[in-house]
Amino acid sequence: MFSEKEEKYLADLIAKAKAKCKESYGVEITKEIKIDRNKSLEDNKKAIIEQIKEEKELKVREMGSKSKPKAQEKPRLSEEERKKEMEELNKIVQEANRNIKSEDKEINQYYERLRNSIERLHKGYINSIFVCGKAGTGKTHQIISKLNEMNLEPSKDYVEFAGEMSSAFVYRFLSENNGKILIFRDLINLITTMRSLELLKTATETREPRIVRKGNYSKETEDLKDYFECKSKFIFEFNNLRYNGLQEDIEALLSRGDFITLSLSFDDIANIMLKIAKESWQEEITKFLIRNYKFVGINALNLRTQQKCFGIYKWATETEKNWKEEIMKYLASEMSYIRRLLYTYMGDKAIKSSELKKILVLAHIDGVNTLRSASRRLHDWILMGELFIVGFVSYDEDELETFMNTHRNYAVSLNPIERLKITEEEKVITEVIKPQDNKVAIDTTPKPSIEEVKSWRQEQN
Repeated sequence: MFSEKEEKYLADLIAKAKAKCKESYGVEITKEIKIDRNKSLEDNKKAIIEQIKEEKELKVREMGSKSKPKAQEKPRLSEEERKKEMEELNKIVQEANRNIKSEDKEINQYYERLRNSIERLHKGYINSIFVCGKAGTGKTHQIISKLNEMNLEPSKDYVEFAGEMSSAFVYRFLSENNGKILIFRDLINLITTMRSLELLKTATETREPRIVRKGNYSKETEDLKDYFECKSKFIFEFNNLRYNGLQEDIEALLSRGDFITLSLSFDDIANIMLKIAKESWQEEITKFLIRNYKFVGINALNLRTQQKCFGIYKWATETEKNWKEEIMKYLASEMSYIRRLLYTYMGDKAIKSSELKKILVLAHIDGVNTLRSASRRLHDWILMGELFIVGFVSYDEDELETFMNTHRNYAVSLNPIERLKITEEEKVITEVIKPQDNKVAIDTTPKPSIEEVKSWRQEQN
């Protein structure tokens, strides 16, 4: 039985997938896609995607022609109009990137390997860099600031792209920006077809010359040469890595350059935030945020949260509100139902998965009444990023699945904890700031009764 949160998640997934088919392929999915409550959340996700994919391909065949994105059906802009549009967009991006400056040396040391790789890329020792890390850890800022530090000009010397590309557009983008450093913000969205992947593999080859060929002939590339020698260098940044059935080919692409996993602990991020806070009011807010972020036990602390709280402070000051109360409300709203539930039983400690399973069964959490069903819940929560395995650092779902299938009893926590030896009794998250009394109470009490859990814990003691 699913929680209300999980059912809504799957319903939203179905709606978004249907909308995507209509928007990108002009295909209306009329088939009813049902949720199987006897399957796990992950199995339901796979089944939903497979059903919609089959329905889409069937309707495309019935239409008697290859599906095309709606954007291709619109009247094409003239070459002059298209260039003017791109120039206007580039000016906006160029100005924004020019203002990104390097931080002090104490902050840069956390990103030393990334910054060294960018320097080697610029000097021609490598052709590509792959940067993997959680959102809000400063990947983009460090990349752009390092390029600016080396006196490279946005648009002229480097360009960036975020979003999906057809293979034809990949060829055009590589051709029109040949010789520049190309920054792609999401590797998986970029690889929409095997042809896109093949183009990137050729463009990032470690040996010269790198000859990129058109491969197919579409209206999008009919004005371009059939091949060109690629002189560009590449930086790919992404939050996680999904192979989507192309593991061997994607790993071949990754092997062509430096692969950097930007893994920062809670304390690393906290220290960076304290160094970013130059003014006294920023320091006060940052210390308050670090302390109370741990208190509510939500997702890993990140630099974007700090900037949001700066904005809350300014707004609260202008409107004569209590900024501490407003920040606490914001933090509480960021915590999902599942994490709110787990925080009640775990707090900010790491506990063994076997103990957490017993707690879930005793408290009848969302209908969990056996250890087997509790195991399935933990499995889904870990894959969804609601819960973390202590000491496990990977952004690959296949590796995570393998770990869970080969380890019976492991430590879990609400926030990622790396490189620490954990015992059941040890409190593993060290306070950056000494705890103070919180005037604003956060309601983290779940709907199920916890009397049985308290009784069980007393018996264990």
